[in-house]
Amino acid sequence: MIFKASLDKISWVITYILLPILVIFCITTLYLALKKNPGSLSIPVSLILSFVVFGSIFLISYLFSPTQYEIKLDSLYITRPIGSIEIPLSSIKDIYPVAQDDMKFNIRTFGNGGLFGYYGYFYNRKQGKMTWYATQKRNYVILLTNTDKKIVLTPDDLSLVEAVKNY
Repeated sequence: MIFKASLDKISWVITYILLPILVIFCITTLYLALKKNPGSLSIPVSLILSFVVFGSIFLISYLFSPTQYEIKLDSLYITRPIGSIEIPLSSIKDIYPVAQDDMKFNIRTFGNGGLFGYYGYFYNRKQGKMTWYATQKRNYVILLTNTDKKIVLTPDDLSLVEAVKNY
Protein backbone atom coordinates (compact mmCIF):
# COMPACT_ATOMS: atom_id res chain seq x y z
CA MET A 1 0.00 0.00 0.00
CA ILE A 2 1.33 3.39 -0.99
CA PHE A 3 0.56 6.60 0.91
CA LYS A 4 1.52 9.81 -0.86
CA ALA A 5 3.30 12.63 0.94
CA SER A 6 2.60 15.97 -0.76
CA LEU A 7 4.33 19.22 0.04
CA ASP A 8 2.29 21.84 1.89
CA LYS A 9 2.06 25.41 0.57
CA ILE A 10 4.91 26.73 2.71
CA SER A 11 7.29 23.98 1.67
CA TRP A 12 6.16 24.25 -1.96
CA VAL A 13 6.86 28.00 -2.01
CA ILE A 14 10.23 27.59 -0.30
CA THR A 15 11.20 24.86 -2.76
CA TYR A 16 9.83 26.05 -6.09
CA ILE A 17 10.11 29.82 -5.68
CA LEU A 18 13.50 29.90 -3.97
CA LEU A 19 15.16 27.64 -6.55
CA PRO A 20 14.51 29.88 -9.59
CA ILE A 21 15.44 32.99 -7.58
CA LEU A 22 18.79 31.46 -6.63
CA VAL A 23 19.43 30.25 -10.19
CA ILE A 24 18.64 33.72 -11.58
CA PHE A 25 20.89 35.28 -8.95
CA CYS A 26 23.81 33.00 -9.84
CA ILE A 27 23.37 33.47 -13.62
CA THR A 28 23.08 37.26 -13.24
CA THR A 29 26.19 37.36 -11.08
CA LEU A 30 28.07 35.23 -13.62
CA TYR A 31 26.89 37.46 -16.48
CA LEU A 32 27.98 40.62 -14.66
CA ALA A 33 31.36 39.11 -13.78
CA LEU A 34 32.01 38.15 -17.42
CA LYS A 35 30.74 41.54 -18.66
CA LYS A 36 33.10 43.35 -16.31
CA ASN A 37 36.11 41.44 -17.71
CA PRO A 38 35.01 40.45 -21.25
CA GLY A 39 38.39 39.17 -22.41
CA SER A 40 39.01 37.14 -19.28
CA LEU A 41 37.66 33.69 -18.64
CA SER A 42 38.57 33.87 -15.00
CA ILE A 43 35.52 33.67 -12.79
CA PRO A 44 35.69 34.92 -9.21
CA VAL A 45 36.13 32.15 -6.66
CA SER A 46 33.22 33.55 -4.65
CA LEU A 47 30.91 33.02 -7.62
CA ILE A 48 32.01 29.41 -8.07
CA LEU A 49 31.62 28.87 -4.34
CA SER A 50 28.06 30.25 -4.40
CA PHE A 51 27.14 27.85 -7.22
CA VAL A 52 28.63 24.92 -5.30
CA VAL A 53 27.02 25.87 -1.97
CA PHE A 54 23.54 26.58 -3.37
CA GLY A 55 23.66 23.56 -5.64
CA SER A 56 24.76 21.28 -2.80
CA ILE A 57 22.04 22.54 -0.48
CA PHE A 58 19.34 21.89 -3.06
CA LEU A 59 20.73 18.52 -4.13
CA ILE A 60 21.17 17.21 -0.59
CA SER A 61 17.74 18.52 0.47
CA TYR A 62 16.12 16.80 -2.50
CA LEU A 63 17.93 13.49 -2.03
CA PHE A 64 16.88 13.17 1.63
CA SER A 65 13.28 14.36 1.18
CA PRO A 66 10.45 11.89 1.80
CA THR A 67 8.19 11.32 -1.21
CA GLN A 68 5.82 8.62 0.03
CA TYR A 69 5.26 5.96 2.66
CA GLU A 70 4.76 2.36 1.63
CA ILE A 71 3.74 -0.78 3.46
CA LYS A 72 5.00 -3.95 1.83
CA LEU A 73 5.89 -7.33 3.17
CA ASP A 74 6.48 -6.80 6.90
CA SER A 75 7.89 -3.27 6.79
CA LEU A 76 6.98 0.37 6.46
CA TYR A 77 9.18 2.17 3.95
CA ILE A 78 9.81 5.89 3.89
CA THR A 79 10.70 6.44 0.25
CA ARG A 80 13.34 9.05 -0.60
CA PRO A 81 15.27 9.70 -3.82
CA ILE A 82 18.52 8.56 -2.18
CA GLY A 83 16.98 5.38 -0.79
CA SER A 84 14.19 4.13 1.40
CA ILE A 85 14.22 3.88 5.16
CA GLU A 86 12.85 0.54 6.30
CA ILE A 87 11.01 0.23 9.59
CA PRO A 88 10.01 -3.36 10.38
CA LEU A 89 6.37 -3.46 11.46
CA SER A 90 7.36 -5.73 14.34
CA SER A 91 9.46 -2.87 15.77
CA ILE A 92 6.47 -0.51 15.94
CA LYS A 93 4.99 -0.27 19.42
CA ASP A 94 2.26 2.24 18.54
CA ILE A 95 1.12 4.59 15.79
CA TYR A 96 -1.37 7.39 16.26
CA PRO A 97 -2.44 10.69 14.71
CA VAL A 98 -1.54 13.87 16.58
CA ALA A 99 -3.51 17.11 16.70
CA GLN A 100 -1.92 20.09 15.02
CA ASP A 101 -2.01 22.02 18.32
CA ASP A 102 0.23 19.39 19.92
CA MET A 103 2.86 19.96 17.25
CA LYS A 104 3.24 23.73 17.64
CA PHE A 105 6.48 25.43 18.57
CA ASN A 106 8.84 22.77 17.30
CA ILE A 107 12.54 23.38 17.55
CA ARG A 108 14.62 21.98 14.71
CA THR A 109 17.72 20.59 16.38
CA PHE A 110 19.26 19.23 13.16
CA GLY A 111 17.44 18.97 9.89
CA ASN A 112 15.56 20.70 7.12
CA GLY A 113 12.69 23.07 7.76
CA GLY A 114 10.90 23.49 4.44
CA LEU A 115 13.08 22.83 1.40
CA PHE A 116 11.47 19.71 -0.13
CA GLY A 117 9.84 18.96 3.23
CA TYR A 118 10.59 18.87 6.94
CA TYR A 119 12.92 16.15 8.07
CA GLY A 120 15.60 15.54 10.62
CA TYR A 121 15.61 15.93 14.38
CA PHE A 122 13.02 18.14 16.10
CA TYR A 123 11.89 18.82 19.64
CA ASN A 124 8.82 20.26 21.34
CA ARG A 125 7.58 20.34 24.93
CA LYS A 126 4.57 18.08 24.44
CA GLN A 127 6.17 15.38 22.31
CA GLY A 128 9.85 15.56 23.30
CA LYS A 129 12.54 14.44 20.84
CA MET A 130 11.30 13.35 17.42
CA THR A 131 12.68 12.30 14.05
CA TRP A 132 10.65 13.81 11.24
CA TYR A 133 10.09 12.47 7.72
CA ALA A 134 7.38 15.00 6.87
CA THR A 135 6.27 17.03 3.87
CA GLN A 136 3.55 19.14 5.44
CA LYS A 137 2.47 20.69 8.71
CA ARG A 138 -0.79 18.75 8.99
CA ASN A 139 -1.82 15.08 9.14
CA TYR A 140 0.80 14.42 11.80
CA VAL A 141 1.26 10.76 12.67
CA ILE A 142 3.62 9.60 15.39
CA LEU A 143 5.13 6.19 15.09
CA LEU A 144 6.55 4.94 18.39
CA THR A 145 9.15 2.19 18.10
CA ASN A 146 9.96 -0.53 20.64
CA THR A 147 12.98 1.57 21.67
CA ASP A 148 10.65 4.55 22.39
CA LYS A 149 11.93 6.50 19.38
CA LYS A 150 9.28 8.89 18.00
CA ILE A 151 9.08 9.16 14.22
CA VAL A 152 6.79 11.77 12.67
CA LEU A 153 5.17 11.08 9.30
CA THR A 154 2.68 13.27 7.42
CA PRO A 155 0.79 11.19 4.86
CA ASP A 156 -1.88 12.77 2.69
CA ASP A 157 -4.20 9.97 3.79
CA LEU A 158 -4.43 9.21 7.52
CA SER A 159 -5.58 5.66 6.79
CA LEU A 160 -1.86 4.85 7.07
CA VAL A 161 -2.47 4.57 10.83
CA GLU A 162 -5.09 1.82 10.40
CA ALA A 163 -3.06 0.08 7.71
CA VAL A 164 -0.06 -0.21 10.05
CA LYS A 165 -2.23 -1.29 12.99
CA ASN A 166 -3.87 -4.00 10.85
CA TYR A 167 -0.50 -5.60 10.20
